[in-house]
Amino acid sequence: MSLESKVMQETLNKICSFFDLGESTDFSRAPGDANANYFVQTPSGRYLIKIIQEQHSEEDKKIEQQYLQRLKEYSFPTTSYLSNSQGEIVYQEDKVMAMAQKEISSTPVNQVNSELAKQMGTTLAQLHQIPFTNLPTKKHWLEPSYLPQSLALAQKEFPQLIELKELEKVFHTLSFSPDNSPQSIVHGDLYSSNALFQKGKLLAFIDWEEVGQGSRLLDFCITLSELCWEGGSFDKEVYLAFYEGYRKVICFTEEEKEHLKGAFLYGALTRTIWRFLHTNYYYPDEKKKNRYRLFWEIGLNKQQLPEINS
Repeated sequence: MSLESKVMQETLNKICSFFDLGESTDFSRAPGDANANYFVQTPSGRYLIKIIQEQHSEEDKKIEQQYLQRLKEYSFPTTSYLSNSQGEIVYQEDKVMAMAQKEISSTPVNQVNSELAKQMGTTLAQLHQIPFTNLPTKKHWLEPSYLPQSLALAQKEFPQLIELKELEKVFHTLSFSPDNSPQSIVHGDLYSSNALFQKGKLLAFIDWEEVGQGSRLLDFCITLSELCWEGGSFDKEVYLAFYEGYRKVICFTEEEKEHLKGAFLYGALTRTIWRFLHTNYYYPDEKKKNRYRLFWEIGLNKQQLPEINS
């Protein structure tokens, strides 16, 4: 075992001990971009340990748990965080913040088909119906201030990049504003890796770091900006199936339909600037630093979405 692996095993053992899970007997890296996620086997079972790397405070994670509790009250399919004997859900020591969940047995899906997309659309709409009364506000990347502030930060720190100026130009052409459309609880980061499936059935949505209150249309569209391009080009059938599943529960207003293209571009810009800052500023990563260029490589700024007539 390498020194890096030994250090990680020691860290994971501390986290497992904090949550009373027993000592780790085996571990492996789990999917995830924003955090360092690990599947951990202990004598008591198999767990997902999330070592938080994003700019989230312990208070953010506690608020996230309040949202998950609300979803549980409405029998929404998701996972909840484990607590230790003192009722604590966040491990924090030596600049490491982590949370734990029971692993749900599921089948990995790298690219959704129309049937899975329809299920995701229906379930997202069901989320948007859950009331957020009395839930605290929480910072997330779909709130109105995130995109303009992030664009400004990126241009300040990387003034030489012409691409950032192009993103700013696109942003200023948009008439859509997240605070001028119907609000709901939003997931904020829904794509195939954040949905668990088993035998063709949706089991749960996971990874709720960006949960909060926001525009339901933007939540729908930011999902589109990832889901419909997982094969490298726009998948019209996945798009139509996702929308069909959504409208089984919620029909967009005429104003929302008019702003669909603008909300889609707003979502694509948000994912792009998050990717840029995450891999070039907050956590520089030579292997991933150009992932933000997907905005141009797959033509998100030129895509014409099919008309929604009903």
